[in-house]
Amino acid sequence: MKNMTGLPILIATLMFMSPALFGKARSGKAAPAVAANSNTKPEVSMVRPAVKSRGVSETYRTEKHGLVGFGFGSPGTGMLMPGAEFYVFLGPRFQLGLNYFKSQQDLTGQTNSSLDASTASVVFVDDVLMKGEAANINLRFFMGNSFFASLGFGQHTYDIGFGIKPNPSTTLVSSDDFFDSSLKVKKIVSSFSIGNQWLFDGGFSLTGEWIGMSTPIASSYEMENNYGGFVAQSAATSVLDDQIESLGKKLSASSQALFMLSLGLAI
Repeated sequence: MKNMTGLPILIATLMFMSPALFGKARSGKAAPAVAANSNTKPEVSMVRPAVKSRGVSETYRTEKHGLVGFGFGSPGTGMLMPGAEFYVFLGPRFQLGLNYFKSQQDLTGQTNSSLDASTASVVFVDDVLMKGEAANINLRFFMGNSFFASLGFGQHTYDIGFGIKPNPSTTLVSSDDFFDSSLKVKKIVSSFSIGNQWLFDGGFSLTGEWIGMSTPIASSYEMENNYGGFVAQSAATSVLDDQIESLGKKLSASSQALFMLSLGLAI
């Protein structure tokens, strides 16, 4: 009977420990621990993608709709000309617009200096005035905050009037002698340039096309001469005709450097 005394105690101990023992044996792993505070939410870490920062000018090209500007330069005409431009913003990378330039230049001294001695002894150039116009359509592509490349097409025209009078030191020439000539040149051009455009607070802009070239695709020129008296019978007339025609060929066929600087307002 003494050996049977501890048996009830052993059975009770096994019954108390059996859920933990047999549960672990069946599942093969311990039961998950229960958090002391059931209201605690698990922390979720979110990784935000890197955002590329924009420059000030690029930001304004996104927010604004277009640009109006006034400038000065040589739009591929070989003449320094004032002009105006208008561009529409097609997002931060593209601008489509047009510009128009118009000016005139006195070539009297330059023409007189080009006459040979025999011609100058008979006539002298009284007035040579060249008027020029340029209208271009351009597409700008921005490759950064301010740097862009531009492609364009346009029409350039020149109207040059020559007023030639007899040399008063030549006794054989009367005051009735005259030589009036006009030269008109038209050409369709393609252009390419690179430059920068900066946009500032308030919408103000500064645009520079530093390096560019305008190349003729199609061109024509027309001469009209009126002369009379002794000048019409002299060799000076043919010399002047040749010089004017040579100028017409040069203007219509030659490529010209392009550069411009303008101030504007983005709207």
